Amino acid sequence: MISQFNDVAHWVVVSIVNTKKIKKRIRQLTYFIKICEELLLLQDFHTLNAILGGLSHSAIFRLKYSFAELPKSKDYQDLKNLMSASADFKAYREYLTGLVPPMIPYLGLFLKDLVYIEEANDKIENLINFNKRRLTYRVIDQIKQFQQAPYNLSPVNEIKEKLLEIRIEISKQYGSDFTEDDVFALSKEIEPRNVDRADIL
Repeated sequence: MISQFNDVAHWVVVSIVNTKKIKKRIRQLTYFIKICEELLLLQDFHTLNAILGGLSHSAIFRLKYSFAELPKSKDYQDLKNLMSASADFKAYREYLTGLVPPMIPYLGLFLKDLVYIEEANDKIENLINFNKRRLTYRVIDQIKQFQQAPYNLSPVNEIKEKLLEIRIEISKQYGSDFTEDDVFALSKEIEPRNVDRADIL
């Protein structure tokens, strides 16, 4: 799931920086925000956060003219606030408490919690640290609770295949060696620094 998360975020970034004309780029940004809104309705927080991660990538975030011309909506800011890592994902944790499955939680949060429990709790020489085990159980139990109810969705094979082949598609379209430097170079090409809006196509 971690590699799928990274692939989705990378797909968002690569798709946007490879859209040369600003009007098309604005449509693409709007499209990704609408996908995020649908993912919130589906309670798929893992993919939602992957797309928001792509939109927050520094090569995308710097595209000030593209974002300035997005249709005015507080939904995008609300989504960013919901999934914000500030105060240890406080808003997201509170939002989860009232939800009923099915849902796909943002797994990065739970992995972070498990790492913290493992590293922060003192080891007890030759004894079992029951408090640590109790905390670990709570995190795993919460994940299991989210899996209690299945989604009632019909598979759409075209979408499923697209999501599973994102990495292959990026390699085909842009080359397997498409790096962060390439992303930034394209970002600077489509919206160079210190230019006026009139100078951008």
